[in-house]
Amino acid sequence: METKRKMAKSPVALAKVALQTAKSSLEAYPHPFSPKRFTQHQLFAILALRQFLKTVYRGIIQMLKDFSDLRKVLELMEIPHYSTFLLCRKKAAKKRGFEKLLAAIFEQSWAIGILDKAQEGAIDSTGIDTHHLSYHFVNCTKRPSYFRRTWPKITIVCDTATHLIASCIVTRGPSYGFGLFEQAVGKAYKQVRFKRMLADGGYDSETNHRIAREIFGMETMIKLNLRGFNIEPKGEHRIETKEKFNKKIYNNRRQIESVFSRNKRLLGSALRNRTEISRKRECLLRVLTHNLMIIRRAA
Repeated sequence: METKRKMAKSPVALAKVALQTAKSSLEAYPHPFSPKRFTQHQLFAILALRQFLKTVYRGIIQMLKDFSDLRKVLELMEIPHYSTFLLCRKKAAKKRGFEKLLAAIFEQSWAIGILDKAQEGAIDSTGIDTHHLSYHFVNCTKRPSYFRRTWPKITIVCDTATHLIASCIVTRGPSYGFGLFEQAVGKAYKQVRFKRMLADGGYDSETNHRIAREIFGMETMIKLNLRGFNIEPKGEHRIETKEKFNKKIYNNRRQIESVFSRNKRLLGSALRNRTEISRKRECLLRVLTHNLMIIRRAA
């Protein structure tokens, strides 16, 4: 199973699988009267490459000019202008491009046998920096408070065996995440019918147990959180969790921390876009790129 968690390190390999995924889920052109100089498939693959190579728009354009292997894989007859990608991202967002591409990635995962029959999922959230200044540097240099006031926050559900991300919700942090449980698990359920959901104490509530078990038909292993009160838990499912808590099963939740770690390590811990809406789109694109790196390595 460990071999399936390895991620592709080749830009050419990533470009190839990104192009194939886009062809299976997106139309070639967003409108009948489009200029038809570049397909949506090509533009998405280039955007994924930008995340993979941790560069800016002008940087990825220069790499396309310098490396003929990338142009050949992407079937490019000419090099797009960097402003082309801004319009591409807006159109993809309006037409639910993220959902279509994520569904296509999981279809490929099932087809090549990455996913097993009995899946175990985990849910958690993490913050992402909006600049390349470390938290330690911000504090030591006494930077303005807006450098550490809020940040983009992603809540994901991942498959613990493969590290594939099945859903992603982008919000602002710091904030509590237990209210996003139903939305995140519901989106993930469209991709994988998880048999069990793991979560830390931040998601502990009778409502979340009931949602997972009664709506989605999955077991739950959520760490009990009494929120500072020395009282007995209330609710049928929370009481059952206290009596039958399996630490060995729950410890597998650490896999989602590995997902966050490798995502930030390989794709960068800071976003490169500057506006609120563009940062949200970048977070979603990072999730797609993360998954593409996994399925390309396992293919």
